[in-house]
Amino acid sequence: MSIDTYVLCDLPLPALPDWQAAIDKQQPTVRLDPKFRPLHDSGVWPVTVNGENSAFEFYRLEPSEANQLGVSANIPGVWQSGVQLSTRADPTEIVGAAVAAVSLAEVCSGVLVADGAVYRNAQLRQYLATAIWIAPRFAGIARGLMKPK
Repeated sequence: MSIDTYVLCDLPLPALPDWQAAIDKQQPTVRLDPKFRPLHDSGVWPVTVNGENSAFEFYRLEPSEANQLGVSANIPGVWQSGVQLSTRADPTEIVGAAVAAVSLAEVCSGVLVADGAVYRNAQLRQYLATAIWIAPRFAGIARGLMKPK
């Protein structure tokens, strides 16, 4: 089971140092592996979340791909770039991807799309708070350790 989060940007994807600088303003602490080149690479991107090794899958999206996935439907604007961040039901993956996605949306004047909902501006902080709260609970449900209430 994967959790897919999309970010559609009004601007080109930022350079890695600019993205990391935006991430550094968030809590919890997330560090992107600097060897991964988001403008050229795709696939598994190693990260650390509060010092714990983790990762998420990273894919660049062309505007036409976002349209085909139905991600950009009903979202006004012309998107110059976009990404898909995918995780499994692992709390550190979920949190790492959420912090990276929110930070990217902030730095590139973008929107975040998750579970069919669109988050922008002040809503991004609420999305992050919700992701941090739900990550361990979702992981427990996915592993069969907890029953949804």
